[in-house]
Formats: sequence, structure tokens, C-alpha cells
Amino acid sequence: MTQTQQVDIKATLFLASGFHFLCSAARACVLPFLTLYFRRLGLSPAMTGGVMAAKHLITLLWSPLACALTRRYDKRRLAIVASLVGTAAVALLLPVIPAVDQDAAVGRCNATAAGDGVGDGVGPTLLPRNPALFGASAAAAVPNETFGGVPSASSDRALVDGGGRPGVTAGAAAGPFLTSRPAKSKRSADAPHPGEEGRREAGGEEGRREAGGEEGRRREAGGEEGRREAGGEEGRRREAGGEEGRRREAGGEEGRREAGGEEGRREAGGEEGRRREAGGEEGRREEEDLGFLGSLKSMDVRHQLFFLLLMGVAAWELLSAPLDWAADDGLYDYLDSVDASDRHGNAHSWGLLGAACGAGGAGLLVNRLPCVLAFGGPAAATPRGAAHFFCYAALVAPALLAAAAFLPLLRVNRKRPRSSGLLRAARLVRGDPRALLCAVTAALAGVAAATLENFLLWAMEDAGADELHMGVSLAAGFVSQAAFPHLMGLRATLPVPWRALLVGAGGVALQCLYYSFLWGRWAALPTQLLNCLSTGALWWAVRAQCEDTAAAGGGGGGGGGAERSVRRVYAWLCAGLGASLGSLAGGFVAQRFGVGWLLRGVAGAVALWCVCLPVLQWRAPHRRRINYSRLLLAADASEASDSGSEQERDWLDRALDDDKRHKHNNNNSYGRRMNH
Repeated sequence: MTQTQQVDIKATLFLASGFHFLCSAARACVLPFLTLYFRRLGLSPAMTGGVMAAKHLITLLWSPLACALTRRYDKRRLAIVASLVGTAAVALLLPVIPAVDQDAAVGRCNATAAGDGVGDGVGPTLLPRNPALFGASAAAAVPNETFGGVPSASSDRALVDGGGRPGVTAGAAAGPFLTSRPAKSKRSADAPHPGEEGRREAGGEEGRREAGGEEGRRREAGGEEGRREAGGEEGRRREAGGEEGRRREAGGEEGRREAGGEEGRREAGGEEGRRREAGGEEGRREEEDLGFLGSLKSMDVRHQLFFLLLMGVAAWELLSAPLDWAADDGLYDYLDSVDASDRHGNAHSWGLLGAACGAGGAGLLVNRLPCVLAFGGPAAATPRGAAHFFCYAALVAPALLAAAAFLPLLRVNRKRPRSSGLLRAARLVRGDPRALLCAVTAALAGVAAATLENFLLWAMEDAGADELHMGVSLAAGFVSQAAFPHLMGLRATLPVPWRALLVGAGGVALQCLYYSFLWGRWAALPTQLLNCLSTGALWWAVRAQCEDTAAAGGGGGGGGGAERSVRRVYAWLCAGLGASLGSLAGGFVAQRFGVGWLLRGVAGAVALWCVCLPVLQWRAPHRRRINYSRLLLAADASEASDSGSEQERDWLDRALDDDKRHKHNNNNSYGRRMNH
């Protein structure tokens, strides 16, 4: 290999590592904080789990199809550029979606910033409402209650009705008007004088006579007056009858008019009803024409938010899914063309370091911002969580420049056959019992990873943490995970893969259990530093199993196309399927029982698998690996030999016997040392 080729390899690795660093940093600004942003918008845990499950499911289905299309039409660079531009556009559109309750979101942010713990799923306490905002009718509807400590108007009216004096009852006010004089005083005032009694008796007879004559005259006059009054009464009755008849005629005319008016109103009501029916029919036709968007108008605010975020995240993932596989395949093909494919795995460590920088930097930046960002005045207020999306768009710009101009991508040679594929790799995994056990472990790791990705920051926020504590904790976890392969490089011998797998799964279970009992802002940081012994060890063991499975299938040593396909079966199919199911089920469990019990349940499931895994590995048939490198060396030695004996020419039998004697040697059993 010439010096020019060496320089090209170094430049290629530098550009590829820088591209992975920028892309991972951009994603870490958004994805770890995405579910926290959904919570502050007002999304429930079940809805959040549904959105994230759809995200993982789209990645599971769309990634291999997009990879096949970009390879078939040789459009890898175009796919990478379109993915970066499209995801940046979606990232700038997602903050436009408003929150269900802006006041509650701002109150939660203020409470966290002030250092007050926020209850699990409970927003800030609202102040009593002012009755002046609802008018007098609202105050009259609650006559005996108070608004903010001020008595209602009904109690004031009760005092005024009592004679206008406070503390005086209605009976006391009305008492002076109901009191009467005693009867005894009235009789004593009307008693006759004794001297006048005789005169009254003497004049009594004369008075009776005069009264008799007067009574006769009155009777005669009364008879005449009675006849006159009877005649007048008869006339008045006749006049009243005529008046009543005229009134009846007028009433009949009025009744006919009212009947006509009623009939007119009925006709008008029928016409209005027909117009409403026509309007309703037209509205239904418009909703049918609009389809799903028209049906959003009839939903409540929370379901509208759910479907808007679901569409936004789906668009994000459809644009983002082709990026990883297109860049990875292009870099591998380029390095393979210059016989340097074994150095392809170094970009993974740079991606983890970029994720650490992105998560820590975004957390520090957002923590220094106010809870509400007003770009166009109070009417255009935006929660500060939208800054995560702006950071993503800012970091995508240099990554886009690197992808469009400097990222080395080899043109696809359609005449060159593919060495392996996903279907062949899936058959290899299915045919090896130990590989199947590793696949189940990867699926459980996907469930645990999705649960922590969705609800770990919820638990940290409930413990009083803000974006600064979250960002620093996530950054420490990424750095710890990236350091595990380098720590393994310092060991004289590599650990047995199945032991590392068991240790990694047990570490994940202990982490989930610890996260369910967070008590302070920095409580999650110590456990994040142990990611190297949990997630790092688990995926290192999975990569070792990938190498064994690919070699057993005749794919050659590590770093080949068969090994990369087997890795994708574990990381894409097994872990992706586990993440989809874990997000969907975890959302409902968190909705029903809370985030703490969800984390304890995941920890219990992984711990139970850790108990069953050694027993299943012990009972699984051991598939002895053939070291093809030593077979080739034995073949060369046999061809160089001058002996013509049949035993010396049978180099394959001797190589198999030699491999059987050295099967317990760890360094020779797994081929090469893994430094990535």
C-alpha cells in the first residue's frame, strides 16, 4: 500500500468521524429531551408511549427499504443531504404546535427552576379566580360562598333586607308595625254617664215612632229605587253583552291573526331547519373531503395535540431513518476498496462522544434561558424546550456541509455481488441457540433502553432536576459507554462473551431499579457513570457473538459484510422490536401505575432473564467454532511440505484436531482482539 493511500485513509477516517460526531451531537440535543417536551406540552404517558412506539416502528420498517433503494439507484449522498435538510425543517416546525395548557407548562418550569419538587403528573396549583371575570351571574350562582376571602353579594343583601341595619333580623324590623292596643282601654273610654240615662229612656218611645214612619217612607222609596236600579241593571247587562260580543269578535279576529302568525313562524322555523340541515350536510361533505384533518376539529385539545405530534415525529423519522445506513454503507465500501475495512468501527466511539457533547451542551444552554421565549411579543410565546430543536438545526448545518462536499462515498458497483444480506444473517442467528439467547437479551435491552429514553427524565424532573442536571447526567452516561472498549483493550485477556452479556444485563436491571427511587437533582449521575458496566458490556458481548455467528456461517473474520449484517439483525431488528413494544406497553403502565412502578417492572423482568440465562446457555448445545485463519496456515504448511504420505497431506484433519485441543484458549477462540 502506497503512502498516498495511507493519507487518504487517514483523511477518510477523520471526515467520517467528524460527520458521525456532528450528527450524533445534533440528535442528542433533541431525542433524549423529546418526551420531556411532550410532557410539558400536555401529553399523557400513554400518548407519549404511543408516539415513541410509532417512531421506533417506522425505523424498523423503513430503514432496510430506504437502504435498498439508495443502493439500487446509487443515491447515497442525495439521501444523506435530503435527510439532514428534511429533519432540520421538521425540527423548526415542531415548536409551532401549542401546548394544551400554557400556564401549567410555565408553572411547572418555574417550579423546577425555583428548586421546588413537582409531583408526579400534577401541575402547579392555580390561584382562586376573580369573580369580576365571570360577572354577577357567577357570584349569584354561589350565594353563600366566598371568592378569594371576600364575602359574596348574597350575604350582603341579607343584611340590607333586615331594616338596613346590620345584626337586625326581619322580625325585629317589622315588630312596631304589627303591635295593637289592648281591648280593655277601649271599653273604658266608651262607658255612658249615669245622669243622662233617664232622658235617653224618655225619648226612646218617641224615637221608635218616628223611626217607624221613617222606615215606611224609606221602604217605598227603596221599592221605587229598586225598580229603577233593576231597569238600569238590565240595561247595563245588555250593554255589557253587546260589549262582550264585540270583544269576542275582536278576540276572534286577533286569534285568527295569531294563528296566522303562528303558522308563519312555523313556516319560518321549517325554512330555518331546512337551512341548518343543508348547512350540516355541507359541513359533513367538507369533512369527508378533508378526510382526517377534518375530523381533528371534532376532537378535544389533547387528542388534537397527540395526532399533530404523531404526524410530526413520523415525518421526522421517515426523513431520518435512511441517514445511518446510507452513511455507514458508503464509508464501509470506501474503506473496503482500499483494504482498510477493519478500521470502520472507530466512528462508533466518536458518535458516542458527540452525543455526550450535544446532550450536555443543550442542557446547559436551555437551563440558562427563561421559561418562555417571546420572539414576536406575548402572543408568540414559545416554551424554552423549543431551543432543543433550534440547537439541532444549528448543528445540522456543518454536518450538511461535510456530507455534501467532503464525506467520502464510493460509487456502488452493481456488478459486484453482495457478500451477505439481512435475510441470510437472520437465518444464521436462528440456526444458533446461543445466538438466539443473545437476540432475546438484545430485545430486553431494547425494552429497557426505550423505557429509560421515554421516562427517565420524567422521574428526574419529579425529583427536582432541571435541564442542566439532565444534560450532565446523560453526557456522563455516553462517555462511560464509549470508554468500555478502551478499558477492555487494557486487559491482558478478553472476558468470555456470555459472562459479559450476563454482567451487562444485570447492570441494566440494577440501573432501572435505582432510577425508580430517585430522591434529588444529582441522584441519577452516579448510576450513569456505570453505563460502561451495563450497556457497554452488554453490546460488547453482542458484537462478540456477531463475530462468532458470522464466522460459523462462513463469513470470515471480524469486520466483514456478514458480521455487519448480523450486527444489524441484533441492533435493528431485535433491539428495535423491543423498543417499539416497550414504548407502547410502558406508556400504558406509566399511565396506570406511575413511572416508578414502570421502572421497577422492567428491572424485575430483566433480572428474571438474568437468572434464566445461565441455565439456558448451559443446556444449549455448544457450537464449536472453526478458526479459518489457522486452517489456511495449515493448508499452506501442507502444500510446502515435501512429504508425500497420506497423513501429512490430510491437513484438514490435523487442523481440526489442533483447533479442538485449543478450544479453551480465549485469545485464540475469538480470532482477534476487539478494540472498538
